[in-house]
Amino acid sequence: FHTLSQNRNWNEEISKDGLVKIKSEVVSAKDASGEDIKIIYYIAEITGDITLDNAEKFLRSSENYIYIWENNELSKEIKRINDNEWIIYLFFDSPWPMPDNDLVHRMRVEKDGEKGLRVQATAEPDAYKRTDAGRMTLYDALFDFEYIGNGKTKLILTVTFSPVGNAPKWMINTWFPEGPAGIVKRLIEKATE
Repeated sequence: FHTLSQNRNWNEEISKDGLVKIKSEVVSAKDASGEDIKIIYYIAEITGDITLDNAEKFLRSSENYIYIWENNELSKEIKRINDNEWIIYLFFDSPWPMPDNDLVHRMRVEKDGEKGLRVQATAEPDAYKRTDAGRMTLYDALFDFEYIGNGKTKLILTVTFSPVGNAPKWMINTWFPEGPAGIVKRLIEKATE
């Protein structure tokens, strides 16, 4: 994640409310079969009133991802590998003109003592049966929490994904900065309820 995020031509913005810093880049590319695709990179950073315990408890529950990802209609655990690793299935009811799609994530939790928590989501498209929805094959996310003191925790969400369908770059760019800002704000809000 950090290698990918360091060598980008970042567009840097701040959410309308001033709470979230966002860096993003949308790249046109070709997939393995030669089809045109878009790859979206973003990093969203926020500091909020959330404990590492609340963040961990919230993100360990596969059903909670419907509250943070946009247009996520279904999120469920499909396989438990061990206490810190599992596989989840997500279904997205995307707005027009994008097609509905789904995603399979391998989730991993790693703690760094009392100061840090990392939850990594890596796409594993073949780990669950296919449906009629298009399957996202690239969607990797890293939730990196660092307790900074006085009840405050910094969250840095780093994401690389390629949406199903080939939306125009201008349309994707309209999602920034408020799309990623909404994700991290919803996560903090829901995890502290």
